[in-house]
Amino acid sequence: MKKTSLLLFVLTYLFVFTIPFLNIKAETTFSDVNSHWAKLEIEFLSDIGVIGGYPNGQFGVNDDIKRSEAAAIIVRELGLPTEKSTFNDVPQSHWALEEIGASAEAGIIGGYPDGEFKPEQTLSRQEMAAILVRAYELSGNTEVPFHDVDLDSWAYDSIESLLANDITVGYSDQTFRPENNISRAEFSVFLARVLDESFKKVTPSLDVTGITHGLVTTNVNHQIIVSAHQDAEVVVTLNNVVIDGENGVYPLSLQNGENTIDVMASINDTKEKETIHVTYQPEIADIATIEPITISASTPVKELELPSTIDVVYTTGEQGEEDVEWNTTNLNTELPGEYEITGDITNTSIQATVMITILEVLPTNITINDHTMEILLGSQANLSYELQPSQTTSRSVSWSSSNESVATVDQTGTITAISEGKTEVTATTSNGLTDTTVVTVKKNNDTSIIRDVAAGMTKQDVKQVEQSDLFYETEDSLFYHNAYQFGFPANILYTFNSNSLESIFFSFEGVEYLSLDDLELLYTVLLSDLENEFGTADIHDDNWFDDQEDYVLRAIWWNTQNHDSTISLGVRVDDFDYSSSANILFVVQ
Repeated sequence: MKKTSLLLFVLTYLFVFTIPFLNIKAETTFSDVNSHWAKLEIEFLSDIGVIGGYPNGQFGVNDDIKRSEAAAIIVRELGLPTEKSTFNDVPQSHWALEEIGASAEAGIIGGYPDGEFKPEQTLSRQEMAAILVRAYELSGNTEVPFHDVDLDSWAYDSIESLLANDITVGYSDQTFRPENNISRAEFSVFLARVLDESFKKVTPSLDVTGITHGLVTTNVNHQIIVSAHQDAEVVVTLNNVVIDGENGVYPLSLQNGENTIDVMASINDTKEKETIHVTYQPEIADIATIEPITISASTPVKELELPSTIDVVYTTGEQGEEDVEWNTTNLNTELPGEYEITGDITNTSIQATVMITILEVLPTNITINDHTMEILLGSQANLSYELQPSQTTSRSVSWSSSNESVATVDQTGTITAISEGKTEVTATTSNGLTDTTVVTVKKNNDTSIIRDVAAGMTKQDVKQVEQSDLFYETEDSLFYHNAYQFGFPANILYTFNSNSLESIFFSFEGVEYLSLDDLELLYTVLLSDLENEFGTADIHDDNWFDDQEDYVLRAIWWNTQNHDSTISLGVRVDDFDYSSSANILFVVQ
């Protein structure tokens, strides 16, 4: 018996709390409505007995409304005669059995092809629109601005009718969201607007034409044209000052520079605002001439005293000044000369120009780093110099030698020693300043290895007398470099046969820069040295061979005084390109 009583209590509790619209009057204020945005609409419908809240004191503002609940509300408000439902999913015990039947009979909320009503299914916003249009025979045509409502949508006409009757305005992002569920609070608001005009959402419908955002160059005949709902209050301000208009037309008197136009339309607490930003910049008729600028070369561009503004005359006759930005990217202040640079003037395509003269900085002094120099015969050395001041732009100098038979100098300051003696090498600047170095060419005092080498010497014997750097050694050869022979840097190759010295080959370095005349001079020097050592040679050929391929000078000594050997001297130039070598071959017999 106790179990039966408990079951009846639970069923009764569930039945009471799931009846969605018990007629609990608004005097018993719903606890979830007091500060809700739909408070007035909910209380209105509660006062006329159309809807109610739950026994727990709440209205359930955010609960999705069901099809059965919508049927009950509409039938109750319209006072339709009740009919028992014949839908196979609505049992005879359903709390809204008769309301569901009445709504279907009236053609307001019908069932589905499968014979069901689906009473517990939630209602969408587009279904709500169709129900209200059918229930209250709403109609009307207007533009549908919602980009989520297609023209071929089944609910398009119903949504259009709600718009035409000021029942809905949609969302601020120009959507209606037709497939979203509708809450109890939202349904209450839509129904209240149908039943009472005072709840309708009337917007100011502000529309502004005429002047637009951007730049204008004249200050005549500017205006904005404002259209709005007939009940809207319109206020237009220009730079925070209210301006008057007539028949929606507001003339504008712009000030130079930035202008802000605010248009406000309001109906009760609903407001719409549009702001337009306009820059008034009168056209420029003429610009001032900028005086030429003269600077010294190497002056940094950032130190140019270029004006940041320029005086202008406008087409209105007014005078003023505008900002100017100079184009100095390609200006090289290291190069003397005259240059015209341009500047971009703000808000106009007209360009400013200025002439800049960059003066050459000539040297006031030249100093060669070495004022005395000794170099060995057949070698080279380099001279350098300094100019004052350091920002001198004319930095080139010319070089000369007072005695080119002793040493020559090229235009890079490279000295080539030709013969023993002294010469003065002079550097001259573009404006005639000079400095001089005394160059002394000396013969190398090395002792000829020829005096110490004899036929039959072994590799070990040669190693004991050769003082140069051994570069590599093979079974039948020794190769030395960084040696000096006859006053010239040389490489030396000794060859052996059964560990017995057979020949010596000298390859003189640093002669490839010599001219043909210099090579002949070198040949003469070598020949003289060898004749001093071994006596007069048997000249094999004392003329240059000129066959466009090579040049050869050769002398041969037979049966020399101190050694039983044959010595061959040759100086050769390959391919007529001055890539030359000077070679001496000693064949020891």
